[in-house]
Amino acid sequence: MNSLAPRALGAALILSACASPQPQAANTGDFYGGAPLGARAAAEDALQTALEKNISGRQVSWETTGGFGFLTPVETWKSTSGHWCRRFNETISVNGSTRDRTAVACRVNGRWRLAEEA
Repeated sequence: MNSLAPRALGAALILSACASPQPQAANTGDFYGGAPLGARAAAEDALQTALEKNISGRQVSWETTGGFGFLTPVETWKSTSGHWCRRFNETISVNGSTRDRTAVACRVNGRWRLAEEA
């Protein structure tokens, strides 16, 4: 079996997730679940800021009463539908519980929207 096959399949899945004109953000609530409103807002602002303004590898952090976190864009590409997409790593710590994820978001109508949670 060609060792590139799994990588090509993964890239195809990510591109198809970003090909939709309205990438879904349904998993966002699960990842930030249980976070106080202030922590949730800070995390979502950090997501928008990091993906919009930061080069890959440059981390954005946030801290508020009840939580802290950081987010690092790691890869950027243009999808087949013409949307810019970025893979990122994110860690949040809320109410003493720490969670990590790697996900993909695409820029649609001026806003980054979660396309796929890895």
